[in-house]
Amino acid sequence: MATPTVKPYQKIEFEPRAYRREGKTEKALLTYDKSLERLTKEGYERHPAPAESFSLLIGLLEGKLPPDLEEIAKDMLASYGEWFNMVVERKKDVLALSSDPKNLRWKKDRYVLDGKTLQCASQHEFKIDSLSSGSYIDLKDVPEDLVAFLYSKPFDQLPAAMQEGGHRAQLYLPQEGIIRPVGHGSVGFVGRFDVYFGDYGASSGVRRASEASVAQKIGALSLEETLIKKNT
Repeated sequence: MATPTVKPYQKIEFEPRAYRREGKTEKALLTYDKSLERLTKEGYERHPAPAESFSLLIGLLEGKLPPDLEEIAKDMLASYGEWFNMVVERKKDVLALSSDPKNLRWKKDRYVLDGKTLQCASQHEFKIDSLSSGSYIDLKDVPEDLVAFLYSKPFDQLPAAMQEGGHRAQLYLPQEGIIRPVGHGSVGFVGRFDVYFGDYGASSGVRRASEASVAQKIGALSLEETLIKKNT
């Protein structure tokens, strides 16, 4: 029997529900640095990576999640979009995506760096050629390597709900030379599968899962897939 592929969302433990202020049903909107400060205090390590969040949402759309993760995925699509652990910068025809920024903070009306250069865990660069900044771009027009990095799968393997229709996945690019934090959905477009940059986002954290937890998730997924095959 083949060993099941470990999906990005199976390697971490998600915060059960995005942060809400007391007595509120809508998610609270926080700047990136304040969101990171909050989730750290709650015992989480960082915001989720794009592939971690989107692999979970793909599992939801495909009906392959256990009940606890299904509730987390549904909460991701409720209310406002949530921050990723990533910042974006356009350098002409190259898009730089940097994970776990350490010195980005909100000052008055913009994000600034504490220091001359961005401090981050890792950086990935992608050729984006003539893709325009300042507008939503359908994912089918985005380079395949960038789509796979963000969404955990190439475009042609994404669920139909992400490929087409009014809630299809899109990418929003910043102007050149601006470093901004990145999230999914957006403040103005609730429940979408977009990757966007912005000033404010909803706050939800993740931490590394134990080996036993990862094994349990893989086993639950394998059982779920077996039951689906038997019923089709």
